[in-house]
Amino acid sequence: MTKKDSFSVFENNFVKLWIEDEILWGEYKEVVIGLEEAKKIVRDRIIFQQGKLYPAIADIRKIKYVHSDANKYLSKEGNALLLCGAIIVGSHVSEILGNVYLSINKPLLPTKLFRSAEKAKEWVKFFI
Repeated sequence: MTKKDSFSVFENNFVKLWIEDEILWGEYKEVVIGLEEAKKIVRDRIIFQQGKLYPAIADIRKIKYVHSDANKYLSKEGNALLLCGAIIVGSHVSEILGNVYLSINKPLLPTKLFRSAEKAKEWVKFFI
């Protein structure tokens, strides 16, 4: 990914966030995410966005595990202030499993999985 402006970067124990080209980027760390962690991630992101809507790209390749209650929270309440969500996964198997998950949980906004940041960025540009 590209260089991050130090004035527009936020980082906590779970994710690094930045805004670049009117897109909110999130790069998740090697973590396990439970419901309380998911709520903190969303709360911090909303504060970071300062009330502005953005299309989002989340790189989840380093995440170790997400508990089902956290997944449900992120797929619904976790969409606050987002126009769409592109999710970067690390393998074809992750992409297949993720698509099954999305078809069952049906996020409230357009959401799509990608294996490259470039393709994710191309897709979210339609929502700017």
